[in-house]
Amino acid sequence: MNNLKLLSIVVCFLGISLFSCSSDDSKVEAELIVAKESLSFGNGAEMQKLAIKSNVDWQMSSSESWCVLSASSGKSGTHQIEVNVTANATNDTRQAVVTILAGSITKAITVTQAKTPLLIVKQSAYNVTAQGGQITVEMQVTDPHTVKINNDWITQVSSRAVSSVSEVFTIQSNAGILSRTGTITFTMNGLTETVTIVQEAAD
Repeated sequence: MNNLKLLSIVVCFLGISLFSCSSDDSKVEAELIVAKESLSFGNGAEMQKLAIKSNVDWQMSSSESWCVLSASSGKSGTHQIEVNVTANATNDTRQAVVTILAGSITKAITVTQAKTPLLIVKQSAYNVTAQGGQITVEMQVTDPHTVKINNDWITQVSSRAVSSVSEVFTIQSNAGILSRTGTITFTMNGLTETVTIVQEAAD
């Protein structure tokens, strides 16, 4: 009788041990691998793929409406997620954060989209007397620009940047009997603006 009781205790203990081991084995430690820490886009509508690998179910979200993901959740395994951005019509670079959650692991991917460059001259033509003088060309720009003066009787004096940019030029006197026309070309990131200067002839 005692042997039977002892055997029952041993069997019960083994059962509890096996159940405990089985429970421990079912607890999977989450892993999350993301191919990139950041994504960079031009100012147009564009798509890039982001590879993720996880051994548990995962969730994904974007902080901005202009950054759209092809999936918001998935099962364990390796996945290619499409990250789509709409065109950025603003003159400012913008950012979004893509957050990926797998078990207790959270990873954030920074998405950066370039701005739309801007180069606008406020006045594209100037009339100058024969005596010459100075003109100030006011512009709106988003990036550094270059200035090309196409005539030797026009010289650049200074460049001033406030909320916009002002370029100052000196126009030499015209001693000729004919009026003359000159141009100044501004370029920035493939954009071009031209200012025309018409100077009167001497009396």
